[in-house]
Amino acid sequence: MSEVGALADLPLERAAGATRALAQAEIIRPDPPLGFVHPLVREAVYRDLPPGELEVAHARAARLLIEAGASSQRVAAHLLLAPPEGRPEVVETLRAAADEALKAGGAESAGTYLRRALDEPPTRTEAPRSCSSSGSPRRWPAPPRPQSACATPTRRRPTRALAASPEPR
Repeated sequence: MSEVGALADLPLERAAGATRALAQAEIIRPDPPLGFVHPLVREAVYRDLPPGELEVAHARAARLLIEAGASSQRVAAHLLLAPPEGRPEVVETLRAAADEALKAGGAESAGTYLRRALDEPPTRTEAPRSCSSSGSPRRWPAPPRPQSACATPTRRRPTRALAASPEPR
């Protein structure tokens, strides 16, 4: 409940009361973890938000969860829906979430997290680490969008050479 209060910028008692009212109205589940009772309800609520408000709320939720020491995958779920802000801790969190996902067999999730890390954008020193931390881009289900963010000027190779190369990256 403290996370809900912090996100809504409400004192704990008011956050608890609002949560109780939303549960009684059957908008959110009454039991943890809090969430909408149905995807259609979530869509209806999201559709009524002013443009950009949902993205800002996800960015704020991610910041609060990072400060609270939440798991990288829990934070990354919000970061995927937040606009890029150019923050190094976001890149680090997304990399950690990609590593966790890959270890659990979630190559598709790992690729999604790493592509989002490239959107952040990572610093010059972070870009190569973002591209190589969870395996080669060939292991990702879809190619990363900005190929140039992964390449360094001295190691850039033509796409055909990469595709024909039998050695793993």
